Amino acid sequence: MTQELHYFADPQLDRAVGLIMQLASENHIATQRIHALEMLLVRKGVLGSDELDLFVPEGEERERLDQVRDRAMERLLKVLTAAHPKIGNYPF
Repeated sequence: MTQELHYFADPQLDRAVGLIMQLASENHIATQRIHALEMLLVRKGVLGSDELDLFVPEGEERERLDQVRDRAMERLLKVLTAAHPKIGNYPF
C-alpha cells in the first residue's frame, strides 16, 4: 500500500492543490487536442475556420455534451471529497 504524501499542515490544502493540478493537467491536454483537431479539420477542408465558434449543439448533441461535463465534474469533486483521492492515472 502506498503512503499518502502530505505537503501542507492542512490536509484540505493538499486536496485543493491536488485539484488545481488535476484541472491544469486536464485543461492543458484537452486544449492541445482541441486545437490540433480543429487545425486538422480546417486543413482538410472539413470545417471552415470559424465553424466551430458558430456551432450550437441541438438535442442529443446537447445531452451528450452535458453528460461529458457531468462526468468530468464528478471526477474533480472526488479529489475534494475522497479520503485518499486518486489523481491522474486514467481511466477514471
